[in-house]
Amino acid sequence: MYDIEGEVVTALLLHSPVEGISSAQRDGIVILIFCISVALLLAFLLSILLVRHFISPLKKIGLAAEKIMGGDYSARTEVKQNDEIGFLAENMVQLFVQLSKVEKEREKLDQMRQDFVSNISHELRTPVTVLKGSLEVLAEGLVTDPDEMQEYFQQMLSETVHLQRLVNDLLELSRLQNTNFQIEKVQLNLAEILQEAVRSMQMVSEQKKITIQWESRAGNIRFCGDYGRLRQMFLIVLDNAVKFSPPNQIVSVKSERREKQCVISVSDCGKGFLPEDLPYVFDRFYYERSEQNKSGSGLGLSIAKEIAERHQIRIQCESNAKDFTEFSFVFKENACSEMGIN
Repeated sequence: MYDIEGEVVTALLLHSPVEGISSAQRDGIVILIFCISVALLLAFLLSILLVRHFISPLKKIGLAAEKIMGGDYSARTEVKQNDEIGFLAENMVQLFVQLSKVEKEREKLDQMRQDFVSNISHELRTPVTVLKGSLEVLAEGLVTDPDEMQEYFQQMLSETVHLQRLVNDLLELSRLQNTNFQIEKVQLNLAEILQEAVRSMQMVSEQKKITIQWESRAGNIRFCGDYGRLRQMFLIVLDNAVKFSPPNQIVSVKSERREKQCVISVSDCGKGFLPEDLPYVFDRFYYERSEQNKSGSGLGLSIAKEIAERHQIRIQCESNAKDFTEFSFVFKENACSEMGIN
C-alpha cells in the first residue's frame, strides 16, 4: 500500500513451498505419457482395423483382377463383408463369372468356326477330287468305250449335283442365321402345310415301300409364319425319316395337344441315334456316313432348327438307337390358344 507521497507503507508477502510445484509437474508428465501411450495404442488398433477392412480386401480384389487379366477366369476375391467394399467384391465376382462365360462362348465359337472350315474342306475335297480325276481320264483319252465314258459322265453329274446341293444348303443356312434376313410371316394353317409335305414325300416313300401315316388330333392349327420355310422344315425331317426307315415300315406324322402345348411329331422305325449323339443331332455336318445317306450334306437338320427358332418353335429329338426316332416340333406354352386351334 502506498501513501500520498507514493512510498510503501504496508506489504503482503505470499509464498508456496517448492515441493508442491515439483509434485504437480511430475503428475503432469505421468498423465502426458499415459495419454500418449493410449493414443499410440488406439492408432495401432485403428491401423489394424483399416488394413483388415479396407486395404486388405482392396488388395485381394486387385490381385483377383490381375489373375483375370492374365487369363485365369477361375480367380475369386474371397472377400465377404457387409459394407460397400463387400458389395464391390461381390460385383467383381459376378463380373468374373460373366467374363468366364464370354470366354467359353468365344472358345466354343472359335472351335465351331475351325470345325466348320474343316468340314467344308472335307465335303468339297471329295467331289472335286472325283471330278478332277474323271476329267483327267477323259481328257487324256484313257477311256474310249462309250459305256465307260457314260459311267464317268454319270459319276461327274452325281458329284456336281452333290456340290450344288451343298452350296445351296450353305447359302440357305447362312441366310437363316443372319438376323437381318427377314422371313415373310402370314396367317396360315399348319395342318395344310403338313398335308402338303406328306404329299410331296409320297413318291419317294413309295419307291422304298414306306407308308406315311398322317394323323391330326389337333384339327386346324392357325399360325403366323412363312409357308415355304415351314414346309421346308417339315420336308427335311420327313425326308430323313423315309431315308433311314427300312422297307415296308411306317413313318408316323401326328399333330396333337399335350397339356397347354401344341406338338407336331414325325417318328420312324429306322436306326436311331446313340444317347451320346443326341445333343449334336442339329449341329452342322453332324450326320451318319452310310449308304442310306450318301447324298446328304449334313446341313438339313441345322436348317430345320434355324427355321424353327425363327418361328419360336422348339425342335427336339428322341431316339432309342435301335428302332425308334422321333422329331417333335413343340410350340411355346399356351400356343394352342394363341394360335386358335379349331
